Amino acid sequence: MSTNQKATAQTARNAAVLAALDRFRALNQKVGLLAELGLKESLARPPAERMAFLQSLEEARALHRAELNALTRVVTEYLGVDSAVWLKTLNEEVEIEVERLEKELHVAGWDKTGNPVVAQRKKS
Repeated sequence: MSTNQKATAQTARNAAVLAALDRFRALNQKVGLLAELGLKESLARPPAERMAFLQSLEEARALHRAELNALTRVVTEYLGVDSAVWLKTLNEEVEIEVERLEKELHVAGWDKTGNPVVAQRKKS
């Protein structure tokens, strides 16, 4: 492989990484908005239920941060997975989480400003 071919291949890899990072940022923003919606819904609950909900969120946040840090280190440091592959996989997993949150929170779509639109729930 010539020097020009190597440079072209590296440029393509860099572009793929940047595209994956952009997608991750967009997905991360959606997760944040969906989390905010879930928290707003929890505020309508009785105080004891709100406290249990918030406690479970804090526990999950701490555990998931530790798990993600450990997995990232294993994948990148020990297994030597390319960053583009790692970001592609991460984006796929975040997309799954966005879809789960959308379903759980009854999101019908997203408005023009990027905020979730909640479907009208049928009254019992």
